This record gives sequence, C-alpha cells and structure tokens, in this order.
Amino acid sequence: MKNLILKIVQWFIFLPGIFLFSYVMRPILMLILVPGGLILLALIGGAEVRREIKLLFKELL
Repeated sequence: MKNLILKIVQWFIFLPGIFLFSYVMRPILMLILVPGGLILLALIGGAEVRREIKLLFKELL
C-alpha cells in the first residue's frame, strides 16, 4: 500500500513537470526552428526566394 501511494505522489510531481518543460521549451524551439526553416527555404529556393525573404525582414525591422 505504501508503494502505491509513493508511486501516485511521484506521478503527481512528475507529470506537471513535463507540461512545464514543454511550456518553456516551445517558445525557445520556435525561436530556433522558424528562422532556420526560413534560411533553409532561402537556400533551396534560389535568388527569387532570397529576395522575398530579405524584403520580409526589412519590413519586420
């Protein structure tokens, strides 16, 4: 019985930690992956895509 209660308490501590970790990591990953994806598209797409991305960044800044 003691082991069962201990397991339940461990899960109640562990599960919120997973959600907190994902809540913190999502914006950090988006800061890395979105610009990286745009750069990859610019490399693959060629000059016309690079021109459009440069215009997009100039508008944002």
